[in-house]
Amino acid sequence: FYYSRAEWPPVGSLSHDVGPWFLRFLEETYGKDAYARLKAEMATDPWWALGSLAGMLAGTPFLSVSGDFNALFERVTGKRMPELWREFRAWLSRQFAPQIEEIGREGVTVSRRLTRFGYYTGGAEWSPDGEWIYYTHADPERASSLRRVRPDGTGDEVVASGPIGNFALSPDGSFVVYAKRDTYKRFYSWRDLYKLDLQTGRETRLTRGERPFSLAITPDGQSVIYARYRWGEKTPMISKLDLATGQITVVKEFPEDWAVEGLALSPDGKTLALSIWRRGGYQDIYTMPADGSGEPEPLTQDRATDYQPAWSPDGQYVLFSSDRTGVYNLYAYRVSDGKLFRVTNVLTGAFGPSVSPQGDRLAFTGYSSQGYDLHLMDYDPQTWKEVPYEREAIPAWEGFPAVDYEVHPYSPLPSLRPKLWYPTYDGKRLGAATFGQDALFQHAYDLAAGYDLKAKSPYLDFRYSYSGMLPTLSLSGSWSLQGYSVGANASYPVIARSSLRAVLSAGYRLSRYGRLSQTFSGNVRITHSRTKDMGGMTVTLSLTGLHILTEEGAITKGIASLRKYLTLPLEGPHTLALRLVAGWSDAPAPELGFYVGGTDGSFFLRGLKRGALAGRTALAGSLEYRFPLFRIERGLSLWPLFLDDVDGTIFVDVGRAGEDLLSTDLDGTRVSFGLEARLSVHLFSYFGGPTFRVGLAQALGEPQPVLYVGMGTAF
Repeated sequence: FYYSRAEWPPVGSLSHDVGPWFLRFLEETYGKDAYARLKAEMATDPWWALGSLAGMLAGTPFLSVSGDFNALFERVTGKRMPELWREFRAWLSRQFAPQIEEIGREGVTVSRRLTRFGYYTGGAEWSPDGEWIYYTHADPERASSLRRVRPDGTGDEVVASGPIGNFALSPDGSFVVYAKRDTYKRFYSWRDLYKLDLQTGRETRLTRGERPFSLAITPDGQSVIYARYRWGEKTPMISKLDLATGQITVVKEFPEDWAVEGLALSPDGKTLALSIWRRGGYQDIYTMPADGSGEPEPLTQDRATDYQPAWSPDGQYVLFSSDRTGVYNLYAYRVSDGKLFRVTNVLTGAFGPSVSPQGDRLAFTGYSSQGYDLHLMDYDPQTWKEVPYEREAIPAWEGFPAVDYEVHPYSPLPSLRPKLWYPTYDGKRLGAATFGQDALFQHAYDLAAGYDLKAKSPYLDFRYSYSGMLPTLSLSGSWSLQGYSVGANASYPVIARSSLRAVLSAGYRLSRYGRLSQTFSGNVRITHSRTKDMGGMTVTLSLTGLHILTEEGAITKGIASLRKYLTLPLEGPHTLALRLVAGWSDAPAPELGFYVGGTDGSFFLRGLKRGALAGRTALAGSLEYRFPLFRIERGLSLWPLFLDDVDGTIFVDVGRAGEDLLSTDLDGTRVSFGLEARLSVHLFSYFGGPTFRVGLAQALGEPQPVLYVGMGTAF
C-alpha cells in the first residue's frame, strides 16, 4: 500500500531496515505492549482466526492468509495505517534531526556523483594510469556486471557480465582477476577466481571450489592473494595463487573466533591490511606480513564496525569505512604514528575508498535514496579531521557453548509441512495449491486440488521429487472423475553451469482416461544463457522421444522444441520471445498423433479451438514482443493481496498438422495474431503469486476473434 517495488530499496531490505524502527515507534508512542496487543488482536479476530484454522488443517500456521491490517491497527492504536504512517515519518524525523543538525554544523563533504544507476554499485578501483575507475553494479534492469567509467563521468561501459563479486586490476592494467559465481559439482553455487584479458576479452578460469570473496594482485602481477571461505564452522583463511603455475599455497589460517571480512595489499606488496571480525562483536582493521609470517596487529580495536580497507598509493595511510559516528564515513589511519582521521562527513553513508594512482582524487561508494553510486572527491590529507580513539580490551572467547543435544538420524518431515497456500485458475480449472521443501532441499512437493469447469469434475494433482542423490527422482500423478495417471521420472545434469545446462531424463507414466496407456519417455534439454548489460539471451533446445503402449497398439513419437528469449537493451524489460516446436509420429490415425490449437500445450495456436488441427506430424511457432504496460504496485487496503506489474504482449502464431512435416504445401497452415495483457499478483506475502493473462486472438480465416483467459505466459 505504501511501497513501490520499482524503487529502491528492495522489499527485503525495506522490511529489514524500516521494520524494527516502526515497531520501536509503536511501542514508544502507544505503549510497550503495543506489539503484544496487536498479536492478541490477530489471534481473536474472526478473519484471522479463519486463517489460523485453515493453517491447522494444513498442519502449519499460515502467513497472513486473511484479515485487514488496517482494522487491526485501528483497534490497537485508534488510528488506521495512513495516519500511523504519517506519524511514523514525523517521528523518524525527530529521531534523527539532532544528528543531521550536528553533521550540517561541521559541514557536509562535497563530492561529485559519477554514476546514477543506484541499487547495488560498489568496489571502486582505479586503473594504473588513472584513466578509468572500475566497479561492479546490478539492478532490476541491468545484469550483474563489472563496469568502468572515466573520472569525469563519461564512457561508462560494461567490461564483463555475470555474477561478479570483488575484483583486482593487474599493476600494468592488462588484465583483471575477479571472483565470479558458478555451479560447482552440479549442486553448489560457489565463487571462483577468473582472469579477464582486457585487450582480447578472453576469460580464463583460475580455480575450482575455492570460494574466494576478497582479493589483491601482487605488485609484480604474478600472484593473487585472496580470502576464501571454508567448510563448516571454520573461519575464512587467506591463500595465494601463482598465476603462472596455478599452484595455491596457504598464507594464513585464523582461530575459530576470527573471521576475515576483506583485505588490501600495500603498494610494496609486503603488508596486508585486513578487516577482521572477532566473536563478541568487534570488527576492526589489522595489518600483518603478506607472506603470513607474523600475527595480525590491530590498528583499531573498539565497538565501531570498521571494514573495506584500502591503502594510499604512498603506503602512508590505510583508509576504511566505519560507523563510529552512527553514520558510515571514510577514515584514514596514519601508519607512521597511529593517528586516526575522519576523511568524510556525509549524511547517508560513504563506503569502499579507493585513491587514484596520482594520489590526488578519492573514489568511494555513496548511499542515497536511489541506492549506491560512485562518488569522486579531492584527496587532501590536510583537510581531514583528527579523531581520538581508544583501544578496548576484547573479552576472551570461551568457545562454542557445550550442548547435549540428542543425536538422531535426519528427518525431513518437520520442515516438509506446507507453509502457505494460494488460489489457482487457468481459464479451465479453479482451485488451490500448496508446496513444501525440507531443510536440506532434498525433498520437494506440490499439491493442487479444485474443480475442472469444463469437465465438471473435481481434480487432484501432485508432484514429488528427491534430490538427495543423482539422478534426481520424481513422482507425479493426477486424478479426476474421468480417470487418473501416475508417473515416475529420473533426470541427470550432464552439464551444470550458470550459463550452460544439459539434462538427460527418462520416465514412465501409466494413464487411464477412458483407456489404459503406458508411456515410456526420454528427453535431453539444453539451455544456454548469456547476459550483457541491460540485454540478454536464453536459448533452450528440447528433444523428446515417446513410446506409447495402448490397448490398440504401440505409437512412437518425437518432439523437438526451440525457445529463444532475447532481452532488449531498454528500460522495462522488453523481450522478444521465439518458439518453434515440431512433432512426428507413426500413429495409425491423425487424431492419435498431434493436435494444434488452443491457448496452451506444446502445439498451441491462439485463435483456434484446442485440437482444431490434427495429424501424424505437426509444426507450430510463435513470435512475441513482450513489454511493460504500467505498474500498479498497490495492495487492496492492507489485505494480503498485492497487485504488481501489468505487461503486454503482441504475438503471431503459426501452425499446421498433417501427414508430411516437411511438405511445401501451405494450404493447411494456419496463422493467428493478437494481444495479451498479464497481471502479476502477490498473495499473502512478498514471495510471489500467480500471473493472470487475458488475450484476444484472431486466426486468419475465422469469422471473429477469440477472447481467452489463462495463467502465466504462453511459453
